[in-house]
Amino acid sequence: MTQSSHHPTAVTDEPENPPPYKNDGELFSDLYLILDERLAALVEELPARHHPEEINLRGLVTTDEEARRLLDKRSGSTKFPGGLWDSVEGRVVASHRQGIALALPVVRERFHLSNLEVECLVVCIAPEIDAKYHRLYGYLNDDVSQKYPSVDLLLRLLVPVESSLPYRNCLMPSSVLLRSGLLAWADDNVSGPLLGRCLKVDSAVVQFLLRDPKPDPDLDSVWLERDFPAEAERLWAINSQAVTSVEGHLASYFEQKDAKRDRLVISLTGRPGSGRRHAIESSCARLGFGTLALDCSRLIKHSRFEQILTRAFCCSLLHAAPMLLGNFDAVLQNADRGHEFQTIMDRLLEERGWILFVLRDQGDVGANWFQRYKHVNVHFPDPTVESRKTLWTLILTEGTGLRAEEIQEMSEALSAKFRLTPGQIAIAFRRAAHSVAPDTPAGRWRSLLHANASQISTPRLGSLARKIKPLYHATQLILPAAKMDRVRDVIRHVEQKRTVMEQWGFGELMSRGKGLTVLFSGLPGTGKTMAAEVIANELGMDLYRIDLSGVVSKYIGETEKNLARIFQEAEHSDAILFFDEADALFGKRSEVKDAHDRYANIEINYLLQQIEDFEGVAILATNMRQYLDDAFLRRMQVVVEFPVPSYEDRLRIWRQCIPPGAPLSDDVDFHFLAFQFELAGGYIANIALWSALLASEEDAPIGMRHFVMATRREFEKIGRRCMKEEFGKYARLLEHEPCAQALSATAH
Repeated sequence: MTQSSHHPTAVTDEPENPPPYKNDGELFSDLYLILDERLAALVEELPARHHPEEINLRGLVTTDEEARRLLDKRSGSTKFPGGLWDSVEGRVVASHRQGIALALPVVRERFHLSNLEVECLVVCIAPEIDAKYHRLYGYLNDDVSQKYPSVDLLLRLLVPVESSLPYRNCLMPSSVLLRSGLLAWADDNVSGPLLGRCLKVDSAVVQFLLRDPKPDPDLDSVWLERDFPAEAERLWAINSQAVTSVEGHLASYFEQKDAKRDRLVISLTGRPGSGRRHAIESSCARLGFGTLALDCSRLIKHSRFEQILTRAFCCSLLHAAPMLLGNFDAVLQNADRGHEFQTIMDRLLEERGWILFVLRDQGDVGANWFQRYKHVNVHFPDPTVESRKTLWTLILTEGTGLRAEEIQEMSEALSAKFRLTPGQIAIAFRRAAHSVAPDTPAGRWRSLLHANASQISTPRLGSLARKIKPLYHATQLILPAAKMDRVRDVIRHVEQKRTVMEQWGFGELMSRGKGLTVLFSGLPGTGKTMAAEVIANELGMDLYRIDLSGVVSKYIGETEKNLARIFQEAEHSDAILFFDEADALFGKRSEVKDAHDRYANIEINYLLQQIEDFEGVAILATNMRQYLDDAFLRRMQVVVEFPVPSYEDRLRIWRQCIPPGAPLSDDVDFHFLAFQFELAGGYIANIALWSALLASEEDAPIGMRHFVMATRREFEKIGRRCMKEEFGKYARLLEHEPCAQALSATAH
């Protein structure tokens, strides 16, 4: 259908310069005067159906007399000298020339409706404006329960009966009115004949036409909430470059002529709190538009998400408000409904799309969704240390009464330790501010800000990792000097990385490999886990041990998803990832003999890519270095082989494993234990603990007898044969072991 009238041109007495409509009410009043004449004509044509004796059915039927009374006994004609819209179009044009915005012409223009399609809207919305039309439509439908016009009634009202067949297309399920969400079926009976089905105006369209400001309940249920405090707006405003980029894409779009404009999809990638929504709303506001923001994490779970999406696209056009889809990753990660969502999105974009904003966490995920349209990506990178310092300084200066030197000290410490986005900085500040008084000292502010920043930056790894509380310091790690220096290399790298990469500009020369990947190899108990804790403690970073049982999945593709989540969360939170027994995950690729080999190799290749892209710290520990894939070894910046400690180192470890407050007998001979048994530090620690437990049970100081018994038990535990003679002059102490005494009693 075209926008031209479907009726013959009428000769009217309308003045050449008709007066404009002052408001929507005047326009609808004129339209319904003509509609009432059409209805009166149909009422007159119907044979008498209800007689006075049926008066006891009042309320259940509409009588002939009541129908005439509702129409003020108006007479009408079924001759069609012109359409409803023809009769008001002159005044509508006059209103437009004087800058008077009328809702119905706006709908007509934005949805490119024909005159007949506009008139269908007018007839269908009548019951929402005047309740009398409920009864009149029920009367003319010959069913008082059908309070909206049927397809048959619409055609009888708006087009000549003899030529109504071609006009049915505008009321078919595939028509613009229905597919755009302007009209909806008034019942769920999809099996009945088309002519008998009734139509009503969608509730959101009714609200627009009647200027009802209250939010649509369906859209409100999936609305994208604002998760950041007011202070975030001030911090986001500093990043004018991102807003300028979005504005540039919008300006280019509107510079094109209407006929040549394609759909524009703008993906904004970045972390929560980076200011993506702020950039969109600021850019649109400067161009005179609002936005319609939906939360995909709620929308994808909704039982009627197709209807809600259709309504959202409709409202986007009605209100000239580009749609914003937040948390779009929830759709991309939904294996059950994601494909269906994509199909619906493609149809709606094709039919009614114009500008669509999509908020995603990663730029490379979901980028193939909108290939049919112009699709641009605007990335919001994490702020640098210097930028974070500026943000912290601004918010602390405006929100606290602290001295300048106190603010500078806190800003430097917080910006260096926590990789927070502007929105997250605002949240950390707001939470701390809720717990302080105006005269709170700097120490209290410092403690609260660090605690809240730490809580926000904690990675959400769930069952994939376990947080380790670092207990050890560098002075407690006993290694040969050269090995210890390699461990300190890790600490140096992280401490100086920000200066070298950001301030000196080395980061601009490197597209990958900006992180630090470390390999600790050696026999069990040689100090690999302890070294990881030392590094975390020295750097003040969180340490997470990756649980391989939760990461590796038998389902194809799930392992890769788990790994992507681990690396992404760790990078954003500045946490150290610790892969213990890494050979299970980073093993050598094998020759492809079947599908299992192929997918195993895909996982390893994916890991290689993740390792190269990761900008944080990852420590891999293994007892079997020889089983690691060579490609992983090439990507390690630091490799430390942990040897079995020498006699001197073992002696230091034995002594270090006994706390200063523990009661120690004078007969303990650490020189003998260190010289006689070539044990790694982990085994020595186990023996020291068991010695203390045995002594505590006897309520006695820890003596040589307890060390001898605990050593023998440790050997038995690890499956190593230990002869009595190995204990030399202390072998006699084994006779006092409970199990030895029991065997002796049995022999007698």
